[in-house]
Parts: sequence; structure tokens; C-alpha cells
Amino acid sequence: MRKRPLCGFCLLLVLLICLCRAAGIPVFGSPRLPSDWFSRLESGMNVRVTGTVTGRQLKQKSIQYILKNNSVLFGNRSVPVSKILFTSTSKDKLSVGTRLTVHGKLAFTESPGNPGQFDSRSYYACQGIYLTLWEYDRRILSEGRGLREYFTVLRENTVRRQSEIMSPESASVLSSMILGDRSLLDENTRLDFQLSGVIHILCISGLHITLLGVAAFRLCLLLLSRMRPRGARRLSAVLAGSLILWYGIYTGGSVATLRALLMFGVYLGALLLKRSYDT
Repeated sequence: MRKRPLCGFCLLLVLLICLCRAAGIPVFGSPRLPSDWFSRLESGMNVRVTGTVTGRQLKQKSIQYILKNNSVLFGNRSVPVSKILFTSTSKDKLSVGTRLTVHGKLAFTESPGNPGQFDSRSYYACQGIYLTLWEYDRRILSEGRGLREYFTVLRENTVRRQSEIMSPESASVLSSMILGDRSLLDENTRLDFQLSGVIHILCISGLHITLLGVAAFRLCLLLLSRMRPRGARRLSAVLAGSLILWYGIYTGGSVATLRALLMFGVYLGALLLKRSYDT
């Protein structure tokens, strides 16, 4: 164990988590809705929200946005809310970074109604989202521009192109596997993957990052070793790391993707330092 300090640290961390949970201390449990919101906000109330668009996902009949740094206005009161899932049926897309005011119907994220049903409340709570908003009308305060909007448009165009040249079922699975975009994925297909125990391949995580990253590193190392043997290993790591970083941003930068990027960075660092992966 002396030669594996990282392994020992992980074992101690697991032991600490088990002790905390046994003592009734919530660690990595289901995120809970902030208690003060229950007394100040109600599902179904009409509110006016001012926030900034930080994410966008196209659905079949609507567009979902993530609003950040929000101010929820109702009556003469205002409640600050970090994130809100905002659904719009308008075909006019809002750019990432747009600041706007939306008037709509507020609701808490739904809990599963049946055993085994997808728990959307816990899923969104892990992203810091506890509230949803259905749009009645909106007013744009400032247009958004920037790198995140560029990658969002690029990803949406790729999904659209896939749907044009492939069958709907193939396009939905492929866009989920390589882009992390489930906008085309129907409920039956998702359920088939879930019951088969392979739903994880539809999320950009360690499997995708490892396969692409290691393949890129080995290919760069093979080519550069023939061109310039000196420093080929270091340059290959830089190129592979840059490619994986671009891919992570391109696919939306989810929590699972960021975690996989971090671990792949540790792997590349170990290769450069010629150390074992956990020493």
C-alpha cells in the first residue's frame, strides 16, 4: 500500500463515507430542495423570471433552456434562484448568453410516480435545478454571443445532419452516443437500453473519453515517433489532451464528461512523468 498512496486514500474516503452515512450524516445522498423555497414559492404560480441562458436543448415540440442567476418575481416579492429549467414552444431559438425576462408558470421538478420510473427531480437536482418554467411570453434584454453558443450551434447542426442522412432510430442512438444529445431519443429506445443495462453508453463519460483519448494518443505517438523521436511522447500527450478537451466542450461539458476529462488528464500526467497511475 505504500506504493499505492492514491489507492489508500480512496479506501479511506470510502470508509469515511460509510461511517458518515451510518451516523445519519447525508453524504452523496439525494439532493434536497432548499427548505425556504417551500414557504415562498408554489407550483402553478405565475411568475416573472429574469435570468441568463446557459444551455439549450432542442426537443421534438419544444426547446429547453437552462437559466442561471435568476430573479423570480411574484407580487411585490423577489426570490433569487441559481438555476431554472425553462421550456418554450417558440421556434425562435435563444442564444446561449442571452439575458431575458420570462413570464410563465412555475413548477417544482417532478418526482417519479411509479417504482423504477426515471427520477427527474434527483437528476436535475444534481445539476442544481429544482424549478421548471413554462413560457407565456418573454422579453430579450441582451443578445448572447460567445464560444458556448458556437459549440451549441455546431452540436445542433451535427444532430440535424445525422437525422437527415440516417433513419430516426439510428440517428437518435448515434447522437446520444457520440454527442450526448438525447433530443431525438424516444422513450421506448431509452427504456430498451436501460433494461439491457447499457444505458451508460448513451452518456458521454469515461468509456467515450478513454477510447477516444487513448486512440488519439497512440496514433499521435506512432506518427510523431517516426517524424521526430525526441519529445514525441510529450507532444502526443498535449495533442491528445487538447482533442479530448475540445470534445468535452463540444458535447456540452456534463458532470460525467468533466469527471472523465479530469481522470484522463491524470492518466496523461502519469504517462509524461513515467509513473504508475495511482502513485
